[in-house]
Amino acid sequence: MLRRALLLSFLALSVTFAAPGCSTLSHWTDPGPEELGRSVEAFTKFMRWKQFAKAKLFVAPGRERAFLKFTQSIETTLDISDFSVEDVSIDESDAKAGLRTEGRAQVRISYTRLPSNVYSTRLIEQTWVVKDGQWMLDFPDGGWDL
Repeated sequence: MLRRALLLSFLALSVTFAAPGCSTLSHWTDPGPEELGRSVEAFTKFMRWKQFAKAKLFVAPGRERAFLKFTQSIETTLDISDFSVEDVSIDESDAKAGLRTEGRAQVRISYTRLPSNVYSTRLIEQTWVVKDGQWMLDFPDGGWDL
């Protein structure tokens, strides 16, 4: 009896916490700077820990091939030791027009590139676009110069 009550309580809590997220996501048509910041942060964390399949979920359609080519070239040589999101912004002309179609991010990464043991820091400029109500990275053809 106690086991059944615990199971029912767990299910009720699951529905309670899941329902607002589902309803919010279905109405999310105008992502703002907060959502852009969260997307940049999540993408960069996945890149840091070499979880490229998860990072790819943030790459805009049509840009996946460039992303895969880049990640294959750095998979065994790049070690990102730290990162910080320096700036996130939405294009002013888009914001004035009530649109949020393009955003920019500046991410500073600290890394080493094997076989070298030289510690480097680089500021990466990123362009993000809205696709289906979500911010997605417009990954450059040649990847990043690291």
